[in-house]
Amino acid sequence: MTDDEQREMLREARERFDNAWENDQQNRDQALDDLEFGIGEHWPESVRAEREAAGRPIITVNQMPQFLRQVTGDIRRTNPAIRIGAADGDADKDVAEIYEGLIRHIEHRSSAAGVYEQTAECAAACSMGYFRVLAEYQPGEYYQDIAIKRIPNPFAVYFDTDAKEPTRSDARYAFVVEHMSKDRFEEEYPDKKAVNWESDKLPEYMKHWFDGDDVMVAEYFCKKPVKRTLGLLPDGQVVDMAESPDAVTLETREVEDVEVVWYKMSGDEVLEGPTVMPSRHIPVIAVVGEEIHLGERVVRSSVIRYAKDPQRLYNYFMSAEAEIVALQPKSPYKVTPKQIEGLERFWEGANTDNKPFLPYNPDPEAPGSPMRETPPMASQGMVDMINRAGEDMRATTGIYDAALGGRSNESSGVAIKQRQVESDISTSIYVDNLAKAIEHCGRILVEMIPKIYDTTRIVRVLG
Repeated sequence: MTDDEQREMLREARERFDNAWENDQQNRDQALDDLEFGIGEHWPESVRAEREAAGRPIITVNQMPQFLRQVTGDIRRTNPAIRIGAADGDADKDVAEIYEGLIRHIEHRSSAAGVYEQTAECAAACSMGYFRVLAEYQPGEYYQDIAIKRIPNPFAVYFDTDAKEPTRSDARYAFVVEHMSKDRFEEEYPDKKAVNWESDKLPEYMKHWFDGDDVMVAEYFCKKPVKRTLGLLPDGQVVDMAESPDAVTLETREVEDVEVVWYKMSGDEVLEGPTVMPSRHIPVIAVVGEEIHLGERVVRSSVIRYAKDPQRLYNYFMSAEAEIVALQPKSPYKVTPKQIEGLERFWEGANTDNKPFLPYNPDPEAPGSPMRETPPMASQGMVDMINRAGEDMRATTGIYDAALGGRSNESSGVAIKQRQVESDISTSIYVDNLAKAIEHCGRILVEMIPKIYDTTRIVRVLG
C-alpha cells in the first residue's frame, strides 16, 4: 500500500466515520438513556440534587427489568441456531449436511446460543446489539478456526447509515472502535505513533479520534468492487475461473462483484491491513429494535423507550405519597408562647423524639392543652395517578399482567393464554430481527468455511 493510497483510504474512512457518527448520534443518545434508565437512573440529576438538599424522599420503583425479562425470556426459549438446507439433488443434500455439522461445531465451540441471546437482549434494552464472525488461531492449535463472538459494547459499532436491512447486510462499510491509553497503544504498536499526544490543537478531522489521554483505534471494513470471470460447465455448474483456471467451460462471463477489505487504523495511520476477508459480506451483524423510517431519518426504539415517562410519573407520585405519609407524625402543634414558656427543651424535639409526656403551662387566653394541626392526607387522585402510571407502562410496552405472571381481569385459562400471546406478538420484532441476524450469520459462515477449512485436516462435525 503506497503512501498516496494510505492517505486516500484514511481520508475516505474518516469522512465515513464522521457521517456514521453524526447521522446516528440521536439514536445513540437515546439508547444510552435507555440503558441508564433500565438500571434505575430515573431522576434527572438536577431534580435529585434539589430534593436531596431539601430532605425530600426520592423513591425509585424500577419496573423496567420485568418488561425486559419478558422479552429476553421469549428469546431464550426459542433456542436460536443456524439451519442449512440443500438446494436440490442428492449431492447438494450431502454437502448441506456437512456444512450444517461444521456450523453446529462452530456454534458449540463459540457458545453461539449465548452470543445470539445476549445480543438480542441488548437490542431489547437499548435498540441495538451486535455480534461478529471471525477466523482466529486458538492457543496451541496449528489451524485457524471460525468463531462467533459477541460485541459487548453496542456503542463501539458504527455502520453505513444508508444501510436499510435490519442486519445491516447491505452496508458498504462498518467500524468497530476501541479506545486505547497511550501506554497500551505504544505496547501493541511500538513502531507506530500515538496520534498527536502532546498537541493541544488537533486538526478538525481528528475530533472523534483523540480524547485527552486516549486514542481511538478502529477496525474498518469496506466493500470494494471487483470483476470476476465465471464459467459455465457442461453439467450446468458455475465456477469462478480464478479458483478453477483449468476447468473446461461452455462459455465464460465477466460479472461485477464485491470483496470486503479489513484495516485497523487510528485517525492518522494504518496500523494493520489491508486484508481481504473470506466473505463478500461484512462479518459484523446487527440485531436492532423497532425501526421507523421518517423519510431519510431512521428512529430506533427499545422495549422500554416509551415506558420511561409513565415510570417517572410513578416514581414521582410514590415519592409524593411517601412524603405525605412521613409528615403525618410530624404535624406541628398549635401553642401560645405562654404555654411553652420555660419548657422549650421538651417541645423542641416533640416531632423527633418519642417522649412519654409533654408538659405545658395553662394559658387563660387559650383554654385547654396544645393541639396538633390536622396532618396532611394522601388524596385519592394521587393513588389513581399511581395506578394509571402502572397501566401506562404496560400499555406502552404491550406487556400486560397476564404475560408477567400477575393477576389480571382475565378469568379463564384461555383468556389468560390469549393475553400472553398478544404480549408476545407486540414484542415479536426482537425475536424476528434476531432470526434474520442468525440467517445472515449462516450465509457468512457458508462463504467462509471453504476458505478457512481449505487444507487437509481433521475437523469435528456435530450431528
